[in-house]
Amino acid sequence: MVKNNKATFAYYASLLAIMIPDLRTQLDNTLADLRIVCYEVKLPSGADAVLIDLNLQTEFDYPQILVVFGCFILLPFKNINQMNYPNYMSNQIQEMRALLGVDPQAAVHIPFSMRKAEAIQSMMGSSSD
Repeated sequence: MVKNNKATFAYYASLLAIMIPDLRTQLDNTLADLRIVCYEVKLPSGADAVLIDLNLQTEFDYPQILVVFGCFILLPFKNINQMNYPNYMSNQIQEMRALLGVDPQAAVHIPFSMRKAEAIQSMMGSSSD
């Protein structure tokens, strides 16, 4: 397993654990099974210690946040490949944007490249082996 893939999965699992606290124990176990160690960082005070540049963060309004979170939730439930991933996620984003009333001018992009999406799905499956 490539180190960058582990980091991608750690970010993904950490976000889910924060957003859905009932999943935290399972996600912590999955990370441990994959020998991934995560540390909680309080922002903004802990940003410098872990080299997070807060000036690079993207500003989202609440409906945009819900669309991105929806993409995180949908990812494990679709068998993806190079042919279907971009269209599937783009269609889901458009549907969520419409349902949530996201400003048509606001940018909401697919949050994961194909490579990262595959890495996340692979690690979620490998943790149950």
